[in-house]
Amino acid sequence: MRPVTLAGSLEEMALAQAVTLAGTVGRAAESILKARSRLRPGRSHPRKSMKPASTWNRRSKAAA
Repeated sequence: MRPVTLAGSLEEMALAQAVTLAGTVGRAAESILKARSRLRPGRSHPRKSMKPASTWNRRSKAAA
């Protein structure tokens, strides 16, 4: 039987918290990995943004 000391009690509390923290971090990592956006293969054409071009960046052939 271990002698009951303050150091022994503190060590036991620290180890218990480390185990709990490791479990919590593991569950958080699993949920993050499950929530990742999936790849969608099989597209016939690459995706293209339909956002309008800025008037500041637009270059016409007449101006060149």
